[in-house]
Amino acid sequence: MNQVDFLQKQFKGLWRLELGAFLFLFFVNIGIISFFLYLFYDVYKSREIRQNFILYVLPTIASLQFILLIFLGPIALIFHLRFRFLRKQLRELDSKYLTIYEGYTKIAIRKFAHIPNYLFSQKGLIVIGNFKKLILNENQFDELKIQRVNYGKYGKKCIVKVYKNQQLITNMVFSRHYPEEVEYLIENINSIYPFVKINDVK
Repeated sequence: MNQVDFLQKQFKGLWRLELGAFLFLFFVNIGIISFFLYLFYDVYKSREIRQNFILYVLPTIASLQFILLIFLGPIALIFHLRFRFLRKQLRELDSKYLTIYEGYTKIAIRKFAHIPNYLFSQKGLIVIGNFKKLILNENQFDELKIQRVNYGKYGKKCIVKVYKNQQLITNMVFSRHYPEEVEYLIENINSIYPFVKINDVK
């Protein structure tokens, strides 16, 4: 598969994932509204209210829908901004860094396309979080500290902290103790930014 086809496949997978995320939020919204409609209709029937059901329930349902939009709207916006940012960065990758990203997709064991925690680019190391998206060039970080945390029955995490002059810049959280993505990160940091210190806390 050439790089153009690979990139098109990634965009298609990301589009499907984004659509799936929006559909999930939509059905959560519909599910909550339907649940309350059922409760209101039960009260409506048991009290034998003569007012039209739609007129009876509309003000409350409209208020509930407004509250749901306040909570679900920002989540949908965060999803959209992350996907848009990743697509933009992928389009701008040169051949060398697109090859590195292709290698990442092969070691990151996922059935579907996903948003990576990081991306190597000719512009620098790109960290893609929910609320923060950073592009760190070689002058903006000098150490990675890797911590593997065991929360017992709550699972295990691997946290990669990025430092500059011992000051924390950002971090990336992975859902396993020894994720392949972190090993790939270390391998490419050593190759692209050999001056960066790797501090792996076992």
